[in-house]
Amino acid sequence: MTEREDGKEVIKEVRFNNGRPPGYVEDPNNPGVWTSPKHADWLREQLTGAVADQTALAKVDPEVKALSDELAVVHLPEYDLGAAKKAEPTRFEIKQPTRLAAYLHSRGWRHHSECEEVRWVPTPDGQAHDLGIHITKADDGTWPTPNPEDFYDAEKIDLSQTPGGEWVAAHPCGANAKHPSKAKAHADVVRQLLVKIEEANDDVPES
Repeated sequence: MTEREDGKEVIKEVRFNNGRPPGYVEDPNNPGVWTSPKHADWLREQLTGAVADQTALAKVDPEVKALSDELAVVHLPEYDLGAAKKAEPTRFEIKQPTRLAAYLHSRGWRHHSECEEVRWVPTPDGQAHDLGIHITKADDGTWPTPNPEDFYDAEKIDLSQTPGGEWVAAHPCGANAKHPSKAKAHADVVRQLLVKIEEANDDVPES
């Protein structure tokens, strides 16, 4: 604590610096914004690494790229566990899919379309975390065109009640509704599904 000439006591002195902080550099992407050299180097490394990854990916063997795309997000269909039990359809992501694909490719793994029995098809509206559906190859070797109703099956509507007593209806495609009445919540989602089915049918080209 010090005493000024005017007789007032100074408890703490605070100095404001509106210029460049000591040891900091200006962010080249944000004029007027100061950053530490260490942070600037980190940003530069991240940008350089991202560009390098994209460049490397562009040079990947087409077969490796195709396998990498399959591994990036894996969709699993419903699975029969026996004893009237079933595992629900699900999806999961694999980290470093290109690296894994390159390794499996070097081990001799290849895609043989003649052996393919099941194929995953995304939902027409392409919602995030889409579970889609799986179709099976026909006896003549062709792949059937899914009926839009297969994507928006009303039997897949899940109903639950909130602590406040309201009913929530939700469908895997992203349609959802909340109402005091269980029936209204369900009916609301069914209405949304019908709209999606109509839109999907309108998008199907005429043969």
